[in-house]
Amino acid sequence: MAPTRVVPSSVCGPPTTRTTYVRPKLPNLPGAQASASGNTLPSPLPSQCTVEEARANALGENLRRWVEDRGGYIHPALQLSFRTPHGRGIVTADNISLQTAQQQPLIAVPERLLMTCEVAARQLGQVVQRERPERRWWMPRKQQQQQLPDSTLLLALLVASERAKGKSSAWAPYIASLPDDAPCVWALDQQQLNAELAQLGSMANGWAPKVQAAAAGVQRTAEAAAAAWGAELGLTAADVRWGLGQVMSRSYGSGLDLAMLPFLDCCNHRQHAGRPTGYTSRSGEPCTAVYSQHRGAAQALTAGSEVCVSYVVGASPLNMLLNFGFVPSEVLRAGCDDAARLSRPPLVKHAD
Repeated sequence: MAPTRVVPSSVCGPPTTRTTYVRPKLPNLPGAQASASGNTLPSPLPSQCTVEEARANALGENLRRWVEDRGGYIHPALQLSFRTPHGRGIVTADNISLQTAQQQPLIAVPERLLMTCEVAARQLGQVVQRERPERRWWMPRKQQQQQLPDSTLLLALLVASERAKGKSSAWAPYIASLPDDAPCVWALDQQQLNAELAQLGSMANGWAPKVQAAAAGVQRTAEAAAAAWGAELGLTAADVRWGLGQVMSRSYGSGLDLAMLPFLDCCNHRQHAGRPTGYTSRSGEPCTAVYSQHRGAAQALTAGSEVCVSYVVGASPLNMLLNFGFVPSEVLRAGCDDAARLSRPPLVKHAD
């Protein structure tokens, strides 16, 4: 069922990834200026890219500097692009050898840069915690007195409130890289929705009213949150709705482990690709990393390739469309719910 209040009990988060982290030591990583072939990457000429692609490259480089200045690593051949088959994504501007793919991650982001529910609770807790309407005798008094919003909404409020801060936000380069519109299908207008469902054919029969119900539920959640905390956080219902769309379409984890992964969350889905995993840097700092992999084996990449991850395990095609804005090609080929295997299950659920 679509959320109908500020804390929708029917909303579920993706399965946790952080609890399965292995954290081996990261290898010595090459300097940020050398390309996969050992040469400095040239800046793209204006004639080689559109204005939008130049903007994507600039946003990606700002995000790279932010990550690397804080102890992370992004392979120098990687670029943010708006021209992948699925819109924005991460592409290679140079070849990445099999040896490189075997020996080091392409992306490693310190966990302290992630936007998590823990951070949200710490920064927003005094504003958004609420008194419970009634006392439960079996619960400790402290637990009865404080209740934070649902983890999805809590993280959405953090993302939206940091966006409202502009350049003063600690996550400003990451926030700037996020899309203005959520890819979630519930965010589409009627004409766009009709076109999207038509492309899916008979699989999407009967989905339109369920998508509309989900959209109405998200809007009610956003309006209720803005009414409750908008004045103190400087947010409108539209701001909260934007934040919900970012969290629903981009986050990893579940419950209080729900998190936004800067730069990593620009990787699109591909069946059998690797998954974000946890590692420890040489200085002992926990990181989240992505390798170039296919079916568990390292994979070389040629210039112009897209760096993808696999969204594995557990959601129906409708719920994928609701939140990710697409149904994976392998699911379309199978044409049934049993083919759904995503690791970031939907945060909006339809009524069966």
